[in-house]
Amino acid sequence: MKGFMSLIFLLIVAAGAGYYFEPKFKKMVDEQVFYKYGAKSHVSYGYKWQDKDGAWQLTQQPPTDGTPFEKIKVRDDWNVMDAPKSSK
Repeated sequence: MKGFMSLIFLLIVAAGAGYYFEPKFKKMVDEQVFYKYGAKSHVSYGYKWQDKDGAWQLTQQPPTDGTPFEKIKVRDDWNVMDAPKSSK
């Protein structure tokens, strides 16, 4: 029984080391386990730019009229906008 528990422990340590040190293994585990079962959020991209009136826009598509824009990462578990500043 002690040998069996040692074997299980070594397998768990090896899997953890593979996840930590090997990017391809980590990516495979993330795609097959975490994303499939909702343990990690998906990252998408958005576009931040100012319109002709100076108002900031956050959109899913970049502006088509040549306006400069910034591509930003948007996670579904983060708030896109900053919290309002306190008036204290």
